Parts: sequence; structure tokens; C-alpha cells
Amino acid sequence: MNDGIKGEESTDSLPSRFVDDEFYRALSSRRRRRILAFLLDERECSRDELATVLAEWESTDTGSMSTRDDYDRIQLDLHHVQLPMLDESDLVAYDPERGTVTIEPLETETRALIRRCIEAEP
Repeated sequence: MNDGIKGEESTDSLPSRFVDDEFYRALSSRRRRRILAFLLDERECSRDELATVLAEWESTDTGSMSTRDDYDRIQLDLHHVQLPMLDESDLVAYDPERGTVTIEPLETETRALIRRCIEAEP
């Protein structure tokens, strides 16, 4: 709703998830934002592939080589924390048995917000 304040956009035109706290909790983690950004391009991947991509991304941040321990740690975090939270937030569909992750259909505004979040990372 626009309360007459100049420059405010009406919330009627925004996706309903933009007023959902769970959505912002999901976006509060750099790793979850990176998962979503990767899936915006790939649509679907395995948890193993995602762990590899994230390990490489994080090694670029630190300037060091990723190790098998890093990969294993990321795998556990994906399985027990990150992917279940994204699944509960209706941003991805995660099948823990098969180890597959698929991005859910997202509104244009949601996709744009995710991309802006990634671009704004230091």
C-alpha cells in the first residue's frame, strides 16, 4: 500500500514472499544466496555438485585451496542446514534421499533481488 510517501512503491505489486520473514531469513546467509544464484542459472543440480561449486567459491574468497575436509563440511551443512531451510522457504525443492536440488519457480522480482544480493557481496 502506498501511504502517499513519495518514492514508495505499492506493496500490492510485490511478490507475497517479500513480506515473509522466512524469506529474509533464507537470504540472510551468504552460502544460501550463493546456492540460489547458482540455481538461477542451472535450475537443478546434485548436492555433490553444489558442494563442489561452493567449496571453489569459498576458496576464491580466502585465496586458499579447498580441501576434502572443506568439501565434507559443506556437504554436511548443505544436507542438515542450508537446503532444508531453502526448501522450507519454498525457494528450492530438496530431495535428501536422491541428493537433488531444484529451484522453485520464482517471480522476476525475487530473481532480481537474489542477483542484486550476490552482486553486492564484497
